[in-house]
Amino acid sequence: MKDKNKDYEEYKEYEDYEDLAKTVDALKTAATSPVEPDPRFKASARARVLGSLPVHKRVGLRLAAVFAAFALALSGVAAASSNSLPGDTLYPVKRTVEQGRVFLERNDETRAEIYADLADKRLTETEALVRNKRNKNVDATLQLMGSEYDLAQASINRIPPERRERMLARLEKANARQMRVLQTYLKNTNVPRAVVVRALARIERNREMIREVKQSLKARP
Repeated sequence: MKDKNKDYEEYKEYEDYEDLAKTVDALKTAATSPVEPDPRFKASARARVLGSLPVHKRVGLRLAAVFAAFALALSGVAAASSNSLPGDTLYPVKRTVEQGRVFLERNDETRAEIYADLADKRLTETEALVRNKRNKNVDATLQLMGSEYDLAQASINRIPPERRERMLARLEKANARQMRVLQTYLKNTNVPRAVVVRALARIERNREMIREVKQSLKARP
């Protein structure tokens, strides 16, 4: 997107070009670093869209321009958001991409894996927030971690019993790491103690739930 005028020259005759250009500029500005889509993606996306629509139809070209511009802009913003933290401008984009993965997945075992991965990400974000002394976002991030862990557990409960053991072990490992990290924050005066204690209590409840599920699996005939 180094030369926007060149990229969209053939579409400037249409009345919505100016608004489209402003929207793309706004998406680029929102990124914490310059957004540069992969040139190969840029070329292939444009070719696919324009090649599939009647060249001489005004509406078709307008839709092609809109689709190509937004696809290119959003792909760059989504990539730029991958390392964002809670409170950053692009963090909502990161969360939207994550939720899109879950929405598109219909297999409960895979959904459990995704939710477990997301819970791990929230813990990693918490560590980064504490390290950078951005503690006002810690509580919400830990609560989100707990919610995504719960969703992983709910997905596991829908998996046939004979396939649950592996995922339960995955959650036990996540619990151990969560407990280990949060216990170190009990001595960190920059992190509200009540926030840490509440999160640790939730983790302990999760551990107890896993023990109960494992016992019920062993008791099956």
